[in-house]
Amino acid sequence: MTIETFALLAILLLVFVCVVSIVDRQRQADLQRAMDGLLTRRGQAVVDDLAETVDDNKYLLGRYLGMAQALRHDGQHREAAARMTVGCAAIEGLAPDFLTAVRSLRQLTRAVSVIVSPEPISVRAFRAYELRSVAGVGHVLHHLLLTGRQQVALRLHLVGSLFRLALRFLRRATTRVTRRPEHAPAWMRVSALVADLGAAGDEAVIAARQLVQALDAVELGLDARRPAGS
Repeated sequence: MTIETFALLAILLLVFVCVVSIVDRQRQADLQRAMDGLLTRRGQAVVDDLAETVDDNKYLLGRYLGMAQALRHDGQHREAAARMTVGCAAIEGLAPDFLTAVRSLRQLTRAVSVIVSPEPISVRAFRAYELRSVAGVGHVLHHLLLTGRQQVALRLHLVGSLFRLALRFLRRATTRVTRRPEHAPAWMRVSALVADLGAAGDEAVIAARQLVQALDAVELGLDARRPAGS
């Protein structure tokens, strides 16, 4: 095969990929418009329950972190570390509810074949470099999957993993500030991981909404008019 022939084939392949990508984006846009607003009362309740769990987690950790930061501002570093330790223990007690909900949603992805392709998990939503790395790998894997159902399942798997990692790292960071309560970088780490726990929850709610919309479409008999493999 000559270089000219190889170059021509490469160009044709690139054009084909571009055309397929444009067609798929248009199909996804049409599907998204059809799905927008499609939530039954029961479906909305499922999304609301998960969103409430996420909000409870964020509020709890935010409150404890806020109290700890106020104590630090007043020079009460050991008291601040003790307050954050209590907050970490409290969120560990609530975490199983969130993780159970995410696992249940992942199981539900098997019940539908047509789900709007979601955006990949946002790398910029996370502050800890370890979590950014995991989100980055997920971003790449997202584009290697063929269907929206697979992408939503991946997103739910990732948010569960990111949440568990953030909680584990927060536990370690809280232990560090207990040992060195005046160490500012350790407190910055705590603050970043508190934000990352909230970010993981927010990403889960996005996936939950898309999944529940798809389930509602199946229940209402609307999936028969959708393009297969979306």
